[in-house]
Amino acid sequence: MELPKLIEHPVHHDHRGVFNQQPIVDYYNKDIDRLWIQSNTSVSHKKFTLRGLHFQVEPFEQTKYVKIIQGKVLDFVVDLRKFYSGYKKIYFFELDDTKALVVPKGFAHGLITLEDNTIVTYLTDNKYNPEKERTLQWDTVPEIRERVMELIADSELILSDKDRVGTDFNEY
Repeated sequence: MELPKLIEHPVHHDHRGVFNQQPIVDYYNKDIDRLWIQSNTSVSHKKFTLRGLHFQVEPFEQTKYVKIIQGKVLDFVVDLRKFYSGYKKIYFFELDDTKALVVPKGFAHGLITLEDNTIVTYLTDNKYNPEKERTLQWDTVPEIRERVMELIADSELILSDKDRVGTDFNEY
C-alpha cells in the first residue's frame, strides 16, 4: 500500500547561489522511479495562497511528485482510498527547496504557501483530464481548517473560485 512519502534532496550552497539535484529516475527508489508524463508549475505571489484539495478519478488518477523550487509550503494530503485502513487520514508536510513529496494515486492534495513568491513544480504520471478532476473543499476537513487558521491568524487567505466551492469532505 503506497503512502505519501517525503524525499530529502541535498542542497549545495556557494558564492554563486544554490544547486539542487532531484533525480526523477532512481532504480533503487520505486517512489520516484516511474514514467512521469506531465510537468506543471505554479507560482504564488503572496504568502497564504491555498491550492487544493485536488485529485482526479479513474482512469485519470495521478501520482504526483511535488517539488518546491522557491519558498516554503505546508502541504496536506488526504487518503481517499475507501477500501484501505487509512481512509480519510490526513498527512501534513512542510516543504522547502530541500524536500519533495510523492503523493500516490487515490489521495487529494493541497498546500498553503508560507512565503511570498513561492514556486512549486509537479510531475504527474497520468495526463490531466478536466472532466475527471475533483476538488474537496479544504475548510470542511477539520484538521486542515484548524492548521490553516492557526497559520493565517488575522491575515487574508488567497483562494481560487474553484477551491472555495469543492465537495464537502463529510459528503465525499
